[in-house]
Amino acid sequence: MNFMIRYPDEFMKFAVPAYGLIWVTSIYFSGGYDQPIKLSRIVRGVFSGPLLILVIYDLVPETYRFSRALILLGAVWSTLSIVAFRF
Repeated sequence: MNFMIRYPDEFMKFAVPAYGLIWVTSIYFSGGYDQPIKLSRIVRGVFSGPLLILVIYDLVPETYRFSRALILLGAVWSTLSIVAFRF
């Protein structure tokens, strides 16, 4: 049995890189890359990113929307992974 989930090519080519760019930018603007490193600024940036993504998500036509669960799970995953990399 193959339990692999397939997503449309547009999701992998456009949405995932856009999500990553928004997350990195939001972390940058919240001061997450400044010295000394403060986890509160990183977490604030990581959580402001999905908020911006969800606002944009609500503004695009329904044919271009993907799962909100992927956005929220991505936020949780990015929080855990970025904090782990900082340690």
